[in-house]
Amino acid sequence: MYFKQFYLGCLAHASYLIGSDGEAAVVDPQRDVDIYLEEAQHQGLKIRHVIETHLHADFVTGHRELAGHTGAKVYFGAQAGVRFEHVQVHEGDEVRMGDVVLHFLETPGHTPESICILVFDMAKSREPERIQAHLERGRRHERLDRREIRNLHIAVTRITGVTGIGDQGPGISVMND
Repeated sequence: MYFKQFYLGCLAHASYLIGSDGEAAVVDPQRDVDIYLEEAQHQGLKIRHVIETHLHADFVTGHRELAGHTGAKVYFGAQAGVRFEHVQVHEGDEVRMGDVVLHFLETPGHTPESICILVFDMAKSREPERIQAHLERGRRHERLDRREIRNLHIAVTRITGVTGIGDQGPGISVMND
């Protein structure tokens, strides 16, 4: 399994390139998609999947441009309500790339349509190797209503219960070694 985080400091934005057996997914791509195209080529990967964990209202993402360059499918949580061609992911849906399985969880909280992705490296184990999530980080300055607080609590509880991982960070990758 190939897994690399890209971090854009000026936006405090993390994105990921995940791949196996020549196929790759980009999660939450930033606007400058050349970094993913170059890294995928360097690693011998073809980008086939572009996944947005939620609607990014605070900056422009590169999902459509990246899909245009690669022919990749674009994925959003089923609650996103976007009006362009995409794949809606629901609780329990999966994307398989070689030995890697991306397992989707619907985790409203950061935004109502937020999803989290459990990343399984089946060549190593059937336990989640890494988890990618975008929960409450970045919204600390906003006042959350009771529903949002409850949804965040449920999302964090579900993730830690499924994975046994207790440490989440912003747009995170947490090792389970």
